[in-house]
Amino acid sequence: MEYNLPYSSIIILMDLGLILKTEFESSAMNHTASLQLYLQDIRYNLSCYNKNTSFTYYRISPIGQELASLIEYKQNPEYQTYLLEVLAQLFSITTE
Repeated sequence: MEYNLPYSSIIILMDLGLILKTEFESSAMNHTASLQLYLQDIRYNLSCYNKNTSFTYYRISPIGQELASLIEYKQNPEYQTYLLEVLAQLFSITTE
């Protein structure tokens, strides 16, 4: 199963004011440091394979954050597996 969001849906979310209209990119990650990721109550340590890894992302707007807080959280093990597989292409992943 794919979890990609089509660009047309991103535009709709922007028009509705649920995500900000600017795409962001993180600075290059320090490949000697690990990144902490908490996903479904598990802590993962991610270490970059190369020096030029960065993330491109969209930020949720304040309105989007308020609406998200009203949604009941449900665990999704299939998505967790998918996300870890995608991240494993760029990072060495360990758990504690």
